[in-house]
Amino acid sequence: MYGDNVVNADMALALVKEHWSSLARTAERFGLYQRLDYLLHIPVEQMGPDNEQYRDICKNVRENIFRALKNPYLTKKNKVYLLLFAAAPKFTRKIHRITMRVRGVE
Repeated sequence: MYGDNVVNADMALALVKEHWSSLARTAERFGLYQRLDYLLHIPVEQMGPDNEQYRDICKNVRENIFRALKNPYLTKKNKVYLLLFAAAPKFTRKIHRITMRVRGVE
């Protein structure tokens, strides 16, 4: 499900760039946020080299990390998470899962 959201965000970005280029930064934020959402929810067990969608999303986050950090529509928390996922996705996901359990959310 979260992977489909990433695909839809990419389609939306293409449409926005074609028809409403002034909204491109907002659409980029949407795509980055959907990738963040995917990385926050994918089970750690599926974060492996055999998961092509996971690899593509990690690659995209790494390639666009500076755009993410400069995007005014992402919150500081979003930027920190994207930076952490760009550097160490599995470790970041494991730490996130632990903190959510401690907070009683999972």
